[in-house]
Amino acid sequence: MMGTISISQYNVINRPLDNDNPDPLDGLCIEPATGPLLEDDDVIVQPPQFRRVYLSSSTGFSGHGLLRSVSRIGVQVLAPMPVPIRCDLQITIAGCRPTCGEAFYCRKQSSVHKVGIVFGSIPKPAVSTGAVAEIQMLDAPLSVGRGNIVEVGRSSLSILGKVAIPTGAPVRIESGGWILFGVVKERIATSMKGGYLQIHLQAAFPEDTAIVSTVEQDALAILGESTRGEGASL
Repeated sequence: MMGTISISQYNVINRPLDNDNPDPLDGLCIEPATGPLLEDDDVIVQPPQFRRVYLSSSTGFSGHGLLRSVSRIGVQVLAPMPVPIRCDLQITIAGCRPTCGEAFYCRKQSSVHKVGIVFGSIPKPAVSTGAVAEIQMLDAPLSVGRGNIVEVGRSSLSILGKVAIPTGAPVRIESGGWILFGVVKERIATSMKGGYLQIHLQAAFPEDTAIVSTVEQDALAILGESTRGEGASL
């Protein structure tokens, strides 16, 4: 099910965003996003691949950015170049199927541009109880987990399994052909490594099965070359 929304619903164009006029896209904030994800002495870990975003439009604009925050109505993206506002955009978050939207602000902050994008429609994920879910924490320490969905609400999800992710952590969940973004609202430990997570959902996107298929094909190709090499050595 899809719900259509319009930028006109959000009276934020042409007025400053401050404490009295909060940014409606400040939902699930993933920080830090202006530089390397971690700095530990001389060790620098770059932002993970799953926070990459590709933007393009029919006007010829295209460029890459980094996902800063996710909300029910849109996303904030940090980009090295200005993004045109009030024009149709195609937004592709790593691993997700492209979705349409429109940038309604682009503000330069230091060496990057903070771009607010509203989705053209809001998809409703079709996930079911009992399905396997892969969970990835979106900020440091980038913990991962795996479990089964035990409850699905209108804007919430409950997962039981090997998940050691703390309350308040932003997460990315992959399950049943969908990629969901949310924040952990409650965690109840059931063992040293296991627990029950209640997650408030912010956004959902269909998984880009073409990317998955390409990865699988590459893996099979590598395996085939390895097998042929072994055969030739016999």
